[in-house]
Amino acid sequence: MKKLVLVILVFLCSPKVAQSQHMSGIASKWSDSFVAWEIFGLENVSEDSTETQWEEFTLGSLQQRWLDVREDWTEWDFSLFEREGTIKIKWKTDPSQWELRTFDGSIITMKTVWREDFTEWRVTDGRHHQNKVENRPLAVGITHLRR
Repeated sequence: MKKLVLVILVFLCSPKVAQSQHMSGIASKWSDSFVAWEIFGLENVSEDSTETQWEEFTLGSLQQRWLDVREDWTEWDFSLFEREGTIKIKWKTDPSQWELRTFDGSIITMKTVWREDFTEWRVTDGRHHQNKVENRPLAVGITHLRR
């Protein structure tokens, strides 16, 4: 289960989110716990095209749904690109299937291509074709959230 959380965090640290905004980092909220994370981005605030000036801002957050149950890695709440929702494991005994649900009704399904291999994922929103994503399970989902 912790491997999947790390894979999700690897995606969140990917360098480019959009043309004008870049992912700059992710940090745990507390030094002694990994149940809540803040996601930071960089935005180009230069008015002059000859010099690039970046400003860091909070892009979103990722937090375990049940904070009082420290070992429950199966449900998360997220806020990203001014959208909020949940990320849940689909079946409690199978960490290879997850669902991302936004509060406005979007559903993104994430499933490993091969059983017990968390390096390659199929991601779909139910309306578009499936996408294969390596080492970044939420890439398609996050792109869909920006629309």
